[in-house]
Amino acid sequence: MGTKDSKHNNSEGAALFRGAVGDAQPLTTRARHTPKKVPAGKPRTEQRDRQAPPKEALSPPVETVKEGLSDNMSFQRGSITRKIMRDLRRGKYPIQEEIDLHGCTRPEARVLLEQFISDCARYKLSCIRVIHGKGKRSGAEGPVLKLAVNQWLREWDTVMAFCPARPSDGGSGAVYVLLRN
Repeated sequence: MGTKDSKHNNSEGAALFRGAVGDAQPLTTRARHTPKKVPAGKPRTEQRDRQAPPKEALSPPVETVKEGLSDNMSFQRGSITRKIMRDLRRGKYPIQEEIDLHGCTRPEARVLLEQFISDCARYKLSCIRVIHGKGKRSGAEGPVLKLAVNQWLREWDTVMAFCPARPSDGGSGAVYVLLRN
């Protein structure tokens, strides 16, 4: 083993590194991208992944259950049983994908959410999480995105059911969504 000085001086590895880096310049702190923190969820286990909702439960809707939109963030189509809704509320289905709408305007959020739902349906995902936030910074308007997401999810035939997420997955600032396969 060489000394620390000999380890880094004019070694073949250092020459290769300098050649690969070339004219690269370090990023300024302003140009760096810092990813948004996503709420930590429970690790997905093989057992939870096997507990996907039965495919017949996610068949095309028989009847839509209309409920008040004010504060009720639960919805289910007629083919979704009480047991499936209970399991959804308890977080028993694995979250296969999620979207975070924090910081979006209402029109931006609708476009992003509609595209996200469409993509998830195309890839045959059955359980997703939509993070809309609690609306604490919405002022007198109340939770703008929360109410909008509640309304939009009810409109799309691909959405079979949704309910508030468990506290560890975002609580009243997020919903679990079951999609038709």
